[in-house]
Amino acid sequence: MRELLERLCALNAVSSWEDEVRAFLLAEVEPHADRLRVDALGNLIAWKKGRKHTGSKLLLTAHMDEVGLMIRQITDDGYLKFDRNEKIMKKKRLEMNYSDMLRQEITGTDWR
Repeated sequence: MRELLERLCALNAVSSWEDEVRAFLLAEVEPHADRLRVDALGNLIAWKKGRKHTGSKLLLTAHMDEVGLMIRQITDDGYLKFDRNEKIMKKKRLEMNYSDMLRQEITGTDWR
């Protein structure tokens, strides 16, 4: 379970860019689901029948996206200034998506 969570947490999933997580979850859930569907909003919906008909139903829900940062300014020296949340900055790793085709990881220890 820990390995599964580590793989899931390593995926990119900023709001509106959850495709990697959705594809991962589809592959993991497919062998166990009776039916799968992705709706028009990108939600992954999986059905699994119980072993006995009891009349009870269970719904599990979760978000696929993660908190992202918005660049509010690029200084003349090339520094990026963010609107930020201290809790997410403790991760000290930032991945920037310039486009669908290019990703560059930026690392650092001092996020001011």
